[in-house]
Amino acid sequence: MVDSAHLFPKNGVFGKSNSLPTSGHYKANYESFPPELGRLRDRSRYLERDGILTRRLYPEVPPRAEYTLGERGSRLLVPVEAIVAWVQNEWPEIEKSRDEYDKRYGRSTGD
Repeated sequence: MVDSAHLFPKNGVFGKSNSLPTSGHYKANYESFPPELGRLRDRSRYLERDGILTRRLYPEVPPRAEYTLGERGSRLLVPVEAIVAWVQNEWPEIEKSRDEYDKRYGRSTGD
C-alpha cells in the first residue's frame, strides 16, 4: 500500500491540513480567500478550458460551483490508473531506494 504522506506535501493543499477552515466566514470575493484556493480555482478553470472538467454554477450565497470530469477527463482516467498501478507495484523498491539514499548520505530529504 502506498503511504500518501510520501506523495503529498506535509502541509497539504490548504496550508496546515488538507481541509478548509471550519470556523470564520469569507467574503464573497477572491481576495479574501487563502491564496491556495485562488490557485485551485485557477487550475480548475484551466482544466475546464481544456475540456477535462465541466463546471456547474449554482445561484447561491455564498457562490458554489461543482466540477465533474468531462469526456476528455474521463479518457484521462486510463493513463492515471496505469500510473497509480505502477506506483503501487514499485512502492517497495522506491522505499528501499530511499532508505539506501538516507543511509548513504545520513539524512532524509523528505523532512
